Amino acid sequence: MLLLASAGTWLITKRINTQKGRLLVDEQTGKKILLKKKHTFFYIPVRYWVFILIVAAIVVFLVKAFKIAG
Repeated sequence: MLLLASAGTWLITKRINTQKGRLLVDEQTGKKILLKKKHTFFYIPVRYWVFILIVAAIVVFLVKAFKIAG
C-alpha cells in the first residue's frame, strides 16, 4: 500500500511542479520575481514524500519478513 501511495504522490508531484508561476517586475528596480505556490506536508516539500514513503514501505516489508522468519 505504501508503494501505491508513493506512486500516486509521484504522479501528483509531477503535475504540480509543471504548473507555471507568475512573473512580476518591480517598477522601481526592474527586478523580476517569480511567484509559485509551495506544496508542503508537515513543512516537508511534497516531492520528498515519495522517497519517505518508499523507505517506509521497505522498512515495513523487512520488519514483517524478519518477524515471520524469526
